[in-house]
Amino acid sequence: MSIPGISSSFPIVGLGLFSMMILNLYQTQNVMTKRGKAGVQYPTLYASEAETKEDFKKMVFNCAQRSHQNTLEQAPFVLAVQIFLGLFKPVFTTSLVFVWVLSRIVYTLGYSTGVPKRRNGIISEAGVVAHVILGLVSAYVGGKTAYALYF
Repeated sequence: MSIPGISSSFPIVGLGLFSMMILNLYQTQNVMTKRGKAGVQYPTLYASEAETKEDFKKMVFNCAQRSHQNTLEQAPFVLAVQIFLGLFKPVFTTSLVFVWVLSRIVYTLGYSTGVPKRRNGIISEAGVVAHVILGLVSAYVGGKTAYALYF
């Protein structure tokens, strides 16, 4: 089925959305597992700095929690851009979202070691680049589309 003005490839955007759901489930499970091992009780969001110095498992938990929180901070932007830009460039958009999701998985694996410096690497940085490209291309497409509509 084709909707006028929307690319026939638009349904591929659903794969990017699905990959983000899988990422969130993975990170949630990772945090829950680390929370249990560290013995951090709900509703405590993070172990204190003093606790992390005494018990490395609590540091690991904090790092896993932070990696998930950092992803949740970025997700609304990625979702909004994915839907908007996906209307015009669905394959391009979904490809960049896949790069972003893969980078978040690698980021989480590195950060969840309890050594924060391990969170960054070439694949993690590729996600930052994908994030920026999504934003810039969205701004360009949005501006171009608005100009065509009103001028």
